[in-house]
Amino acid sequence: MKSFIRFAVLSGGGWLLDCVLLLVLAGLGIELGVSNFVSSMTAGVAVFLVSRRWIFNSSETPVLGSTLIYMAYQVLVIIFISFLIGPVATSAREGLEASGFFPGAVFTSFLGKVLLTPPQLLSNFLVSRLIVKY
Repeated sequence: MKSFIRFAVLSGGGWLLDCVLLLVLAGLGIELGVSNFVSSMTAGVAVFLVSRRWIFNSSETPVLGSTLIYMAYQVLVIIFISFLIGPVATSAREGLEASGFFPGAVFTSFLGKVLLTPPQLLSNFLVSRLIVKY
């Protein structure tokens, strides 16, 4: 449990990096799914590299091989999440509009990201641990 908490804290920093990149890219008019892919991949790999050493204490697993495996996993997850983020953000926006709040595109993008974060965090932890330990 301690390693999950440390991973979650580290991922919080990665999530902030991810969100800043997402909001900048979306604010520049780049399609939300593409923005999410770029921001998530950048932050996810950064968190993996730091957690590999500081959380999972792995020096036996080759860094290049484990990072490439994690990147392949991240590509699959991010593609999946990138397809989901639009519909999730739209549903959240519609729910807010029904209650009288009319969010802009950037806020809606952020809300989609927030709603998809918890399951992605758990998945990232489990896969990171598996890759580093084997």
